[in-house]
Parts: sequence; structure tokens; C-alpha cells
Amino acid sequence: MSSGHSGDAAAMVWNGWIVSYALLLNAGGHTGFVVKQSQMSLIMGTLFALIVVYGTVRDVPAVTAVATAMLVWRFRVGLQAPSLDSSEVDKAFAQYYFVVLLASAISCVGAVACTFASYTSRSSDSTTSTFDSGQFWTAFDLAFAIMLAVGGAAGFVVKGSKMSLLMGVLFSVLISYGTFTDSATVTAVATAVLVFRFSRAIPASTVSTSHDVLFGIYYVVVLEAALASCVRAVWTASR
Repeated sequence: MSSGHSGDAAAMVWNGWIVSYALLLNAGGHTGFVVKQSQMSLIMGTLFALIVVYGTVRDVPAVTAVATAMLVWRFRVGLQAPSLDSSEVDKAFAQYYFVVLLASAISCVGAVACTFASYTSRSSDSTTSTFDSGQFWTAFDLAFAIMLAVGGAAGFVVKGSKMSLLMGVLFSVLISYGTFTDSATVTAVATAVLVFRFSRAIPASTVSTSHDVLFGIYYVVVLEAALASCVRAVWTASR
């Protein structure tokens, strides 16, 4: 990573993107297991999410590049339109496959660019970049806050739920406030409430509409992100 504010901002955006992408992979795998009883979906979703995060945390973008290239190949089916006789669940997963394909392609291009940039910087000087955990978690929480606001807006537009919009915006503001003011207590309380709320909203195998599947994936993403952010915030507040 290059020094300076522009380099820090770019690194934060990239970390936030990768975190969101990894959560999407894991949540999709979990939902595929619950809805379709696909153990392979669960294994692959979790495995590739861990690989992508590992490549970022260990500052080895080549690992992320290879993993995302494999996912581009795997999810190329997302370019195929579902047949007319497909069920609502299959149509929802087809939309998910397309989103993952697009996100994987973007991540692959970004990881390849980071690989070349890292190789060039290490060849030009003897300094090596180090992983900044504080910057990573700041990006994580900000990406999570944006995700909550977008999800709340989607719930209002699709389901007409004013409570979804209100809660999405409220918790987005709380987590953003906790991040910018370094108030781990605020973040811990807000995310703990989200863990309790979304642990009861995990999709079941009885879902039948595309909206149920897509919102189910979103609920799993929020639960995972809230749990990770809560554990980290409690740990920080207790130190």
C-alpha cells in the first residue's frame, strides 16, 4: 500500500469491499445449505470467504486474485437466464449467482492490480507493507453501516416496511458514530442488539418466494457482520 491519505483511503475502500464480498459468499453458502440442503454450498461459501479474507489480512492479494478467478469461472452460470418453468427459489438463486459473478470479477481485477502494485513497490524500495488491523476494522464497520442502510431502504421499497427503513438508518448511524468517535461501547451495544434481532430471522427450508431467499441471504450477512463487530467491540471496550 502506498503511503499518504490517498493510499489509506484506497486501502480502506478495498478492505470494506472485500469484507462485504466475503460475507456475501458465506451467507449465500449458508442459505443454499438451509434452503436447498446443499452441503457443498455451505462448504464452498465458507471456504472461499475465508480464503479471500486471508489474502487481505495477510496482504497476499495474489491469493485473493486466484480465488476470485475460480469463482468467476464457477458462477459464470449467472449469465444464463433462468428457464420459464423455474421455481421462485431457483430464480432468486440465479440473481444471487449473477451478483456473485459481478462481485467476483470486480474483486479479481482489484486483486490483480494490488498484486502488481505490491510487487512494484517491493521492487523499488526495501520497505514492506504491514497489515493495519485498526484500518481493517474501521472499513469493516463502515461497510456494515452502509449495508444496514441499504438493506433498510430495500425492505421499505420491496416490502413497504417503515420499521425496516427506520431500524436500518438508526443502526447505521449508531455504528458509524461508534466508528468515527472510537466508542467501542456504542458499537458493542448496537451490534449486540442486531445479533439478537437477526438470529431469529435466519431463512428456513420452507421459503418459497424469491424475496424470502434474497432477504434471507441479507439477514445472514447482517448476523455474521454484527457478531464479528460485536466481539471485536467488546474486546476493545474491555481493554
